[in-house]
Amino acid sequence: MLARSSESDNRLIFAKESVQRWLADGKELFRLHREEVGKDKELMALNVDEGYYLRSEQFGRLIVVTARHRGNLVGYVVWTIAHHPHYKDVFCAQDDAHYLHPHYRRGMAGYFLLKAAIRALPPLGVQYCYVREKIGHEHPALMKRLGLKPLDVTYAGKVA
Repeated sequence: MLARSSESDNRLIFAKESVQRWLADGKELFRLHREEVGKDKELMALNVDEGYYLRSEQFGRLIVVTARHRGNLVGYVVWTIAHHPHYKDVFCAQDDAHYLHPHYRRGMAGYFLLKAAIRALPPLGVQYCYVREKIGHEHPALMKRLGLKPLDVTYAGKVA
């Protein structure tokens, strides 16, 4: 899928990709993501559990949708997929992470990335999705445009 752009030079390509490729190409983007939105950085050192992601993909419990510009990874949405523990008849996707490099956030690129990620779900049998946003990095108009609505507030903190 291509994002629309007035300059062919700036087109982004959105696609479902292997976890292996995302991990191999994502190191710098993961670092930028953490620097921008990470919380409790003294405890939460960036240390991606690659085995978890690879195993989850192998068992059909995780997919990655990426945004690339001229072959370079500039964004991603990572979905974990499972039946809801309270509603076992509902197959759900929850974003583990989503990020778009700041240089590509103008225009509709963020919308197209998330839209491509959501469109990747129905062929897998997913019926419902959850997208989380960090406090201070909310995009309510974008979420509404995607047909999503606020649902929960999550609280987090260190435990003794």
